[in-house]
Amino acid sequence: MSSRAQSPSNRIRSELASDYRRIVRLKTASVAVIVAAVLVMTGVVVVAGDLRTDPTLRAVDEITVPDWVSGIVNESVEGSRWCVESCRRRTRTWDSYGSVQATAEAFGSSLTELSWEERPQRSCPGAVGASCWVRDDLFALLWVLPQQACDDSEDACVRAVILVASNVAGSRLSE
Repeated sequence: MSSRAQSPSNRIRSELASDYRRIVRLKTASVAVIVAAVLVMTGVVVVAGDLRTDPTLRAVDEITVPDWVSGIVNESVEGSRWCVESCRRRTRTWDSYGSVQATAEAFGSSLTELSWEERPQRSCPGAVGASCWVRDDLFALLWVLPQQACDDSEDACVRAVILVASNVAGSRLSE
């Protein structure tokens, strides 16, 4: 039996078997590393997408309005998403061909469908004359007002203005 263990063919066979097992382990490890890299990259892409999209911008873009509300008249974005110096606030203005009440109801319905909850005005800083809405860590102020000089029946005589900001911005606005 010892002569068999010493034979060159057995030694070569043993080395080949050992090399084969090493190659299989290397292939398995390579596949595991590739799978882990793909999973990590997927996570990075998802997180980067969330970080890239500002929640105040997304919140205003989600609002749907009826056809009788004309296009966006004005839009402004101020402040920093990370609340450096001042927090992000987004304001969008629409003109409406409906009445003040119908326009307010249309916007209220849209906000409610998007899971915004209407709150008392004291819940939102600067809400004088506006309805106050809250969702997650954001608040929205909605003003629906008649326009000053609106005599022509073809003009949109109501203006809706919405301001969306984070609650952090709200606490800074109230100071």
